[in-house]
Amino acid sequence: MDEYGECGTVFTDRAKLADFIGARSTFTAVYRPGDQLDRYEARFDWFCRVAWALGELTLVVDELADVTGPNRAPSIWKTITRKGKHERLACFAASQRPAEVDKTFLGNCTFIHCGRLNDEAAVLTMKKVLGVTSEEIVGLRDLEFIERNMVTGAVRRGTLKFPVT
Repeated sequence: MDEYGECGTVFTDRAKLADFIGARSTFTAVYRPGDQLDRYEARFDWFCRVAWALGELTLVVDELADVTGPNRAPSIWKTITRKGKHERLACFAASQRPAEVDKTFLGNCTFIHCGRLNDEAAVLTMKKVLGVTSEEIVGLRDLEFIERNMVTGAVRRGTLKFPVT
């Protein structure tokens, strides 16, 4: 959807992104892999290898289900989700289809936030992960959420609020 442009310098070209990163000790960049979904997995693998090599960064992946599945993910992504914290990699990922993301990622999350879902498989996945009922998830309205701290087990409910501009 070409979002997150306000979060950093936007790149669609991997070589230009690599040059940009290499020239800076600190940076904020947005990588957009293009419109060819069949190339996403290879580009995601590259992106993860760069993040792992750099360490000490915040990695945000939108639409994780585009590049992983319940039983498949690039090995470097599995490494990031299992060992990234030790390399000071903070990982955030989002998906409209949580039933379609890799289970290693879900199993290693510290914090999980869930908004309204329509798909039965997604509801069942999040029911298990959050420890709540299907009805609670299905009953969420736009901008309402349920989130769970996976370390403490604390569950919180609320409504997202955005500043008025």
